[in-house]
Amino acid sequence: MIRIVIADDSCQVRQGLRMCLSLESDMQVVGEACNGAEAVEQVRKMHPDVVLMDLDMPVMSGLEATKAVASECAVIILSMGDTCADIRQALDAGARRFICKKNPTALMSTIRELAPRPA
Repeated sequence: MIRIVIADDSCQVRQGLRMCLSLESDMQVVGEACNGAEAVEQVRKMHPDVVLMDLDMPVMSGLEATKAVASECAVIILSMGDTCADIRQALDAGARRFICKKNPTALMSTIRELAPRPA
């Protein structure tokens, strides 16, 4: 089972992602966060395989949170912005992938690709 934390300041986005992920038999949402500081807390508490991280969040940005947790799990940045600068900053912070929220079709396959394989 792939363990996932969703970090986004929009409750609607978190609910939508949770609903989509619940349809996948090999994925489980183990935590949610509405800001970067909560995302770091959830990662340290729940030990997920993957974090779906928004870039623009209050308290602590998604970039700062990514820097704090990238060594502990795979971070996939989900953002409305998709400029070269956004993507470069996310990857430099330690994110493994960047997916634009406007075009989420690759999300499930990307999660599966980045999740650790069972031994």
